[in-house]
Amino acid sequence: MVKKIKYLVLLYGVIFMGLGLPVFAQQDDHLSQFNASPITLNPAMTGVYQGDYRGQLSYRTQWSSILKNPFKDEVAAFDMPKKKFGLGFLFQGDKAGSGNFNSNGLALSVSYEVTNDAAEIHHLTTGVQVGFINKSVDVSKLTFDNQYSYTSGTFDPTYSSQENFQSTSYMIPDVNFGLYYYTTNQEKKINPYIGVSAYHLTIPKESFFDQNNRIPIRYLAHGGLKIKMNSLLNLEPSFLFMQQTNVREINVGSLADYFLVEQNTHVILGAYYRWQDAFILHLGLIYKEYTMRVSYDFNSSALSTYTHSRGAFEITLIYMKSRAKYVPSF
Repeated sequence: MVKKIKYLVLLYGVIFMGLGLPVFAQQDDHLSQFNASPITLNPAMTGVYQGDYRGQLSYRTQWSSILKNPFKDEVAAFDMPKKKFGLGFLFQGDKAGSGNFNSNGLALSVSYEVTNDAAEIHHLTTGVQVGFINKSVDVSKLTFDNQYSYTSGTFDPTYSSQENFQSTSYMIPDVNFGLYYYTTNQEKKINPYIGVSAYHLTIPKESFFDQNNRIPIRYLAHGGLKIKMNSLLNLEPSFLFMQQTNVREINVGSLADYFLVEQNTHVILGAYYRWQDAFILHLGLIYKEYTMRVSYDFNSSALSTYTHSRGAFEITLIYMKSRAKYVPSF
């Protein structure tokens, strides 16, 4: 039964990753620590922080309990504020399945603060990302139904797949856009924020078979509250909503930041629920300008019977050069 599940996961990967099907089948990768990766969450959040510059590395691996080659996601990002602008760049890499289906994207990210609030309480920023995505697959590592031998009951890779691949690698343009509103009222204990963004606005064509398969627009909304409980404890309940064609993702939960005075260290704890998919636990440390966060997805979907609730592991490392005393914003 486990082998059947592996074949199903691989089949879904082939379908959803657009090996030329003439439908809107592509779904983007995602991060459980979405609020630790603002530049991938919303282009309008580029450079929106108190500091000189920020670097981020994220790594995620999923389905290692049932796949020999689990899905892997990588993010490398850099951004910095420049007066009313935010400037940065972003790399995203995704590897899925035994066929080494790779999706690598590189983009420049720019934001601009629209508001001009003298009290510096209300902020509205807009942002855009422009770049490209390269997708490739190692066909020699894939098996197809035409290669199944009814005589031996096994797959024979010497049989022709009868698939007419026009190419095994291609590059497509990509454009993303976002809006972000937040408040920074030092006299209030609660400061809300909310943002919306859209990805793949050009609906670029993608296919290994030269068919009219295109990446559909992914719509995203996110928001939350930064709550100052006291001088040591901060809470941040938040949500994330994404939709791409008929695929929908909803995340709700909260993070807590507690400052250990003697150790000069912030401890981050949190829990989130991804609707009909997973429970996610978060743990992190902030020491001076360094942040490390880890999370684990406990699968709660129909696959949990076969995964034994094991889902995804994710780690994020952040370095932020501060202008003054570091004030964490998670």
